[in-house]
Amino acid sequence: MTDVMHKYFPILCMLLFGGCSDPTPFSVAPVSAEDTFTTLITTPVPEGVKNLHGGSVNWQGYRAYLVFSIDASFLEFIQDRNLVELSGDSAELEAKEEFQPDEDVFREIPILKKIWIPEQVEAPLIYRTQGGRLSLKNDWTHSGEEMFLIDRKNMTVYYKSNGA
Repeated sequence: MTDVMHKYFPILCMLLFGGCSDPTPFSVAPVSAEDTFTTLITTPVPEGVKNLHGGSVNWQGYRAYLVFSIDASFLEFIQDRNLVELSGDSAELEAKEEFQPDEDVFREIPILKKIWIPEQVEAPLIYRTQGGRLSLKNDWTHSGEEMFLIDRKNMTVYYKSNGA
């Protein structure tokens, strides 16, 4: 190596590889609820979907959280997405364990702190990606998952999706 390469090689390595292992929280502008919905679920937002809130954070992958009200036709749409259905005890366990966003998402999308309460849903119905984790492919990922938790009493959906 030349003297110039010896001098700048450590700096180049730090610039290229330093950010990936940095534990400092990174602030990014969240994607709106509507843009998240139309990218990950369907476009345009159907008439049967109301009160759409949430969004996504896209940095080294994405994490999306949406809350919205639906009518019966949109419930049929969800059921036609080739997802695995969970109900009963397994759905209640999923609601408590899998549907909790991390603090970074709450910080970037503050409304979620007030409206994201899937663990309070009685007898939830959950639809999740067929084929296990990381089998979803969409415009934002080659490897991800999605889950719809449905509160049938209030016809409210808690949607969670993430990808690499």
